[in-house]
Formats: sequence, C-alpha cells, structure tokens
Amino acid sequence: MSRYEAVAYSRWLSAQLDADITLPTEQEWEKAARSAQGLEFPWGEFKSAFANINETWGKVGPHNLAQTSAVGSYPQGKSPYGILDMAGNVWEWCLNEYKKPQRTGTKGKADRVMRGGAWDGNRDLARCAYRVGLPPGSRSNVLGFRLVLRSPLFLRRRLVAAALEGSPRAQTILGGIDFEGNARGAAVEVVKALGDFGQVVYGKEALGVFLGYVQSLCGDEQAAFIAELFSAYPFHAAGARRDRPISRWRGSESPEAIREKIIGENTLKDIRFLELALQAAKAVVRIGLPNDEAGSGFMVPPNLLMTANHVIGSEEEAHGAEFWFNYELDSAGKPRETVLVKAGALLHNHRELDYSLVELADPPDFGPPLRLRPPVPNNDQRVSIIQHPGGHLKKISMQNNFVAYSDRQVIQYTTATTKGSSGSPVFNDAFEVIAIHTKRRHQHVCRAGRPESQRAGNLCPNHGLVRVGRCFIPAHQSQLSRNGGQRSLS
Repeated sequence: MSRYEAVAYSRWLSAQLDADITLPTEQEWEKAARSAQGLEFPWGEFKSAFANINETWGKVGPHNLAQTSAVGSYPQGKSPYGILDMAGNVWEWCLNEYKKPQRTGTKGKADRVMRGGAWDGNRDLARCAYRVGLPPGSRSNVLGFRLVLRSPLFLRRRLVAAALEGSPRAQTILGGIDFEGNARGAAVEVVKALGDFGQVVYGKEALGVFLGYVQSLCGDEQAAFIAELFSAYPFHAAGARRDRPISRWRGSESPEAIREKIIGENTLKDIRFLELALQAAKAVVRIGLPNDEAGSGFMVPPNLLMTANHVIGSEEEAHGAEFWFNYELDSAGKPRETVLVKAGALLHNHRELDYSLVELADPPDFGPPLRLRPPVPNNDQRVSIIQHPGGHLKKISMQNNFVAYSDRQVIQYTTATTKGSSGSPVFNDAFEVIAIHTKRRHQHVCRAGRPESQRAGNLCPNHGLVRVGRCFIPAHQSQLSRNGGQRSLS
C-alpha cells in the first residue's frame, strides 16, 4: 500500500463518516507505541512471540511467520494505551517527511517516515524509536498504515445522531450541541441541549429518545439505572402542583360526607370556555427564526402580530422571520394545512417592556384578533397560555397556572413553558390577553400582595420545564404612528 493510497483512503473515510481522519504524525505514532514511559517496545523489554517479526534474525527467538497476520493476533504485544500491532506485521506510513520531519503535508515526492517494522524484519527494526524513509509511491507486501481519528467529537456526535436517526429535526439538534471539551463536560452539554430542545416528533422528547437509545447499549446495571431515571423523571411537563387536602374519602358513611358538593376550589366552567380557547388559538402564530430558532406570537387589532422584543427586535429580524398559521393538530390528531407568511414591516418595539408589533404581508383569515386587557389580575387567579413550545406544534397550558404576583407591568405565575414559548399570549378565563410571556425572570413572588424572596408551593420546578414567567403589557392602549397615519390597538 503506497502512501498516496493511504492518504486517499483516509480522505474517503473522513467524507463517509463526517470526521477528521488522517495518517498519524511521527510524534503521535511514537507516543501511541511507547507512551510517556519511553518504552523500547510497546510492551516494555523484548519478549519472544509478542510481535509478528522474524525472530530467527539474530537468534532472539524461534518464531518466523513469514507473512502478514490479522490485526490483533498478538494481543500480548499491545501498547500501554491498548493499541495493537505497533511492532511488526507491516511498516506504517506517517505524515512527516523523513529528512524534514517538521513538514507533514500530503503533497510532494520527498521520502516519508515509516515506523514499526514488519513481518520480515528483525527485532531492532521493530523498536518504537526506529524510523526509516521511503518514497510515497512505494508499494509492497510489507507496507501498510493505520489511521487517527483527530477528535472524540465524531464519536460523541455519532452516538447522538444514531439515537435521533429518523427524526426530521436531527440535524438541527446536532448543529446546536457543543461536543467539545472533556467527556463529563460534553455529556452535560448533550443532556442540557436535548432537554432544552423539547420534542423531536409529537409526543417524543429528545432527551427521552436519547436516553432510551443509550439504555439499549448498556449492561444490566446501567440499563436499570436509566430505567429508574425514567420512573423518577417522566419526560413531560406536569405543571405546578397545589396541595388541596381532602380529609376522609373511602368508607365515609354519613349523608353529609357523601353528599355531592364543591370540595376546595370550584373548578366547574361553562363549556364555552373550550370554544373560547379554540377561537383564541387561531390567532396564535409560530415564528420561525434563522438558525432553527423559534418563538411565538399572536394577532391583535388591526391585523398586527405582537410578540416579545427579544424574539423580534429589529426590522432585519422581522424580515428574516417566517410566520406560521395553523401549525397544530386537528381533532383527529392530524396536522392542519399550514399557512406561511412574511413580515411587511416592524411597526413598533419596546425593549424595556419586551414587546414588538409586526405588520404581516397578506395574513390568512384567522378569525377575530385577540384583545388586550390591562386590568391587573388577582393573586391565585388562573391563567392560560397558548404557545409553540420549542417551536413545535401549538399547545395550551390551562390547568395548574396561578398568578403569584402582579402589578401594572409585571405578572408572575407558574406554568409549563419551554424555549420557543416567548411571545405567547397569557389569557384570563375569558381568553382576553392580559400579558405577553417572556423569558425574563424575577426573583420575588408574592404573599398577601407583598413581594417576598421565597414562598414554598408557588414555584415548583418540574423537571426543568416549570418556570416563573415574567410578562409585560402596556398600562394603556398604545397609539402607533406609521407614515403619518394612526393605528390603534383597541
């Protein structure tokens, strides 16, 4: 095998595996063979039958196979790093030029370094420090090569890619993960990125899919540990839980105890609540941003889109975004026909209050736009949020969401949201918009109308998905001027 052929194969394999694979440098080869201990042979002092060489030369032993052997035929001759056949079998090409070892390019006809000895060579030629030089076009049955994977990034990326195989968003996820650093740091980055991403397909979260794949590769003990993780941390947002104790339940016999009545909070609602939610959902829009980022927004009078300023904060960002209507499932569980539109102009934005208004070019019919309701909600009032969490299909969080604190600018509440929920409308029970959901957080919650640093029960982190939302809404209905005209929000 000539050096030209070895280089060509390494380039082909790199393209196939999307990795950086090359011949080793002379320094890399020697370090892999003798380690930092500076061993004479990969295993230490010379021993017979530890490598495929001609031991009859110099009468150092009786063995002479007189041909190449399969990789791994001499496991006792491995280096301290566990690398096999670093001595004997075939000479191995390196990147360096023989006379000018500082040069490692792949072009030119200068002699190149070869290391390791071969099956027809004697003991001295198989020493870790021995080097020879040959023209790169040389070919014979005593010449070969080994390859170096330049970085563990390939193996880390390949593991995640295999776990997500078949997912239409696999490349998006892989592009957002930093595989650099040591193993522990890379593992933390992978888990964090997959956890933040949300669902790869409807009903399947990226982190759950990955751990399920890893579980299939593990031994019994590790697989059992991952099974315990699934049991302790189910991959869904359960929402904030409030303690509502019930005294006696089973076995009560008194007429008063078994009489139908309201227990605790009255959760009965008119069925129109669902109709209002469905109608409001038509005006909620998925915002697709460059680099596969996403946000949410909603339509307000007169046919303008409102979202968070950190989602769209400039004219350039508005024109670079895509606005998806009807990105949701119908009652049969099938995707609706999506309508994609572009921005006409950014009409107004407010960085401090974190909201923006965008005029859309030819939006589809989505029914009546949503109305803004400035009145301050009461503490413990329920709120609902319709959103595109993680940029995925439209969802509603509507059960265990409670206002913890509010004033004329800020509303704090507990709910289930993820990245991509920013810009979503926050509703009261009449499905009037009382706030815009943003990513900003506040360090206080409220008891009896006064901010406090802590309050058990209101802030309930649920597998990293329950967040305290901070929302902003103008205290008055703004008048927006564009090209000399007036556009009212009310």
